[in-house]
Amino acid sequence: MKESENFLDVSVISLLNKMKTILPYVTFLVTILAISIATFESLKIIVIIIVAIFLITYISFSLEKLFFIFAFYIITFEEPGLSVYFPGIPITYRTFIAAPIFLLLLGYWIIHINYSHFKVEWQTMEKAIAIFLIFTFISTIYGLMNGALLGNILEDCLPLLYFCSYFIVSYTPLGENYKKIFKFFLVCSVLISLQFIYAISIFKGSFFLTRIVSQHIHMAQFAVPFLGATLIYTDNPKKRLLCLFSLPFIFAGVIISQQRALWLSIFLTTLTLLIMLIYHYRKQILTNINRVIYIVGGIIIVCILSILLIGRIAQTNVLFTMFIRSSVFLSPKFLLYDESAVIRINELKETIEENKNNLLLGSGLGAVRITRWRDTKQLTVDNSFIYLLWKMGILGLSSFLFIYLIFFKHAFLLLSKPLTADEKIILISTILNFAGMFIIALTNASIAHYRFIFVWSIMIAAVESLYRKYA
Repeated sequence: MKESENFLDVSVISLLNKMKTILPYVTFLVTILAISIATFESLKIIVIIIVAIFLITYISFSLEKLFFIFAFYIITFEEPGLSVYFPGIPITYRTFIAAPIFLLLLGYWIIHINYSHFKVEWQTMEKAIAIFLIFTFISTIYGLMNGALLGNILEDCLPLLYFCSYFIVSYTPLGENYKKIFKFFLVCSVLISLQFIYAISIFKGSFFLTRIVSQHIHMAQFAVPFLGATLIYTDNPKKRLLCLFSLPFIFAGVIISQQRALWLSIFLTTLTLLIMLIYHYRKQILTNINRVIYIVGGIIIVCILSILLIGRIAQTNVLFTMFIRSSVFLSPKFLLYDESAVIRINELKETIEENKNNLLLGSGLGAVRITRWRDTKQLTVDNSFIYLLWKMGILGLSSFLFIYLIFFKHAFLLLSKPLTADEKIILISTILNFAGMFIIALTNASIAHYRFIFVWSIMIAAVESLYRKYA
């Protein structure tokens, strides 16, 4: 058995005997459980303790198990601040829970590096991410010097530190099976959409479709190109059927979110996938018109099913709501009458004006500003690039963009390589994911102040792995 395989099957510390290490630990936890049952009368508390003991025992000394449980936690559940607009899901993502688990994951990775054959190769991408992490540290110190609250600094800093997941995956056996990781991301994406469908059922009966406010629906920007690329490149009928079954739920979640930037990015992504599909099957299409009919019919059916699904559950006029929300795309003049757009644009202008004297280093992580447009304190602004300019200055923004410049350069070079079907799916879904996310980033801080940086950096690692394979 290879060393990398043995490592994940046995322990992070391969020198320790598994049974001698785990059994005393389990015994201790069972003792704690017995004491808890005797102490607490609340069934809820007892259940939480039992689940916690199970998870701790399950992930102990396993980098892979800890990775997937942590990934599931940060992807699938929404932040508590949006729970008012996202009803029905009692579990939320919390920074004070995620931070220590992520530090534990980093600790496992460091131990693994010391006890395995993996060594960090400081190539262009690694250097770019390291430089950005250095500027993150500088901005953290700068924020402390400017009197920022520790809680605000943690909220700003932790998402940026998730870029470390690039190293965690690239230099462990996790990086040997990106296909498995991408499928796991897809499962999480479907679960998110099901949450949206469940949430809209709480507000059924309104004339307009009630907007369910949440950020984690942005995983749809990964799911749609992944499913689309799978439909194009796989020859497995079962996989295609599963993709067609999943798409209506993903599209339903996107529609329910009523995020216009996401609508635009998904529309452009779907259009791009259609062009790719037609190009890929151009010879068959020319000789078999039935294939064209099946493709167009399948797309129409998916769209109709998504709208019918929402209308059935929410008991409202979905098409009318979609028309009203998307009317801003008909002409830029409509932005002048859109309250949300007016507020965001003016807040961005004021943010730039307020920080014109701190353009080099920014105001530091943890900085807040008072917005007269919403009469509240803002830790973020609704534009990822202006957010980075505000918090980390030109240096931080430039180092961030440099990471994606390298990514797109390597990704487009891979398009001409003889990739396998699975590799094409990974590459295409990642390129279209980031193309769409950069559109979305113009209207919120989704690629800069968001926990999904954990996901994005893993996708970067997957493409970088392919680039080095074919370089």
